Amino acid sequence: MEILLNFDLEKDARLEDIRINIAPFLDVTARCRNEAQVTVCITGAQPTPCLQMTISMGQCKALGLKALQGTHLHTSNYEPWGKCAPIWINGRFELVNKKATGK
Repeated sequence: MEILLNFDLEKDARLEDIRINIAPFLDVTARCRNEAQVTVCITGAQPTPCLQMTISMGQCKALGLKALQGTHLHTSNYEPWGKCAPIWINGRFELVNKKATGK
């Protein structure tokens, strides 16, 4: 299984310019197997057909859990990620910004 996050942009962009809030992404993909592949692809004004980066779902989940360390998470039965502050990664699956909710 592969999950493709395709960004069709009119301007040139690099994978480092893309921002993805990983918390809701991990919420909707929670039942995906760790072996699944997650690919970020930029198409559009690029000189090459597609700039892309791929990692496993397991690596993506580990990134999300690492980013959550030290934050306080309010959860409920209806919102698995609760009121989690945005956890932003770029198109290279690198953590770029985490706003801790604190306790």
